[in-house]
Amino acid sequence: MDAMTTHLIMAFTVKGLLIGLLQTVVATLVFFIIIALLCSHIRYQQLTHQAISGDLEDLDSDDVFHIAVARYLGTVRKTPDPFTVFMLRVNELKQLEEAHGPEKYEAAQSFVLEQLNQQVRKTDTVMSLGDGVYGLAIATSRDNIEAAYHRIINEAFHEAYRSEGVFLKLSASSGAASFPENGVSVRELVEAAECELEQSPLGSMKLAEEKVQEQADEAEDNLLPAAPKKISNIMTEPLTGLMRREKMGAAMQKYIAKLRKEEQPASMIYIDIDNLDRYNQHYGMKAGDAILTGVGKILDKHLRKVDLIGHVDGEEFIICLPGRVAFAFGVAERVIQEIKKTPFIFGDNELRITACAGVSGFPEHGVIAKQLFDASEIALNFAKARGRSMCNMYDPEMLEHAAEYENADTL
Repeated sequence: MDAMTTHLIMAFTVKGLLIGLLQTVVATLVFFIIIALLCSHIRYQQLTHQAISGDLEDLDSDDVFHIAVARYLGTVRKTPDPFTVFMLRVNELKQLEEAHGPEKYEAAQSFVLEQLNQQVRKTDTVMSLGDGVYGLAIATSRDNIEAAYHRIINEAFHEAYRSEGVFLKLSASSGAASFPENGVSVRELVEAAECELEQSPLGSMKLAEEKVQEQADEAEDNLLPAAPKKISNIMTEPLTGLMRREKMGAAMQKYIAKLRKEEQPASMIYIDIDNLDRYNQHYGMKAGDAILTGVGKILDKHLRKVDLIGHVDGEEFIICLPGRVAFAFGVAERVIQEIKKTPFIFGDNELRITACAGVSGFPEHGVIAKQLFDASEIALNFAKARGRSMCNMYDPEMLEHAAEYENADTL
């Protein structure tokens, strides 16, 4: 066997050993990751069981409450149902401790815990967090929070606390936060409820405001260009057969909010007909109307019943639809191509037009209709600057140059 052959055999042998060693290392690493995840899951289940059963020994009460709240957030296989976190302070307990000592305080605290537990379902959570504060996690939607809270408090504190030498009429202050309106994590919900508790007047409950909805309500009036003072009660306009501009703003806000609350992705497409004013000048306003009617028919034909379509201003149309932004971009491209290849008949003339579109999506580019509208408009302006029959998906980097393209016209 010559030296060259020996060298090759040794090289292949070393390579094989290295590959084998690498595979062993990777397999060992994967094994340890799986074991770590399994141990973490088992520990979590143990902690959850302790939280549910009330076995608080060796566990911080705040941590136990956080673990209990985490149960409501569901798993990979289960979508969370609406629920509410309450942070409740019994105002008289600290005074009781100062006046009668820690033993009376502990007894009264246990009494309150028992009274609260009697007013909730077995699947709900009530825990004492110390200093006269109690954490509650109740399976109730935001619409029912006020009624549920007052029922629990009225029943729990209907009778005064009586003990040897003590007669105490109890009251509570509370802060509340609802899922998903005030957060989608344990930390967000608990912190929101704690914040509201600190601001809650004595003897009352303060619910955290739905920030996203509040922004949406403020934005609704400014979502679209101002409509004429005379507003029709009819939802659709005769010219295009699509939703009127004055109705579209509120409809968009409600449409996006509904999908957001259902934790479904949503998208918005903003379409602008290229150079419609030139057709109006050359053929007359009726030619422009014929084009708008034709575009309305195309949109109605090629979009679904679940999609919201409106004619919002002159040559502009808005489409709101369920689905990821990538899906909406595909829809926009198909619609733009359909407009390009369709002849619009006006008298003896066969008019050919083009259009551009800007696309944005929730949750990538905004959480309310106003934010998606602004993002789609910016993307549309970039598309128009590129030429005819163009589609652009919104990119946050566009914001830096949005002013440069704000009044872009297609060539």
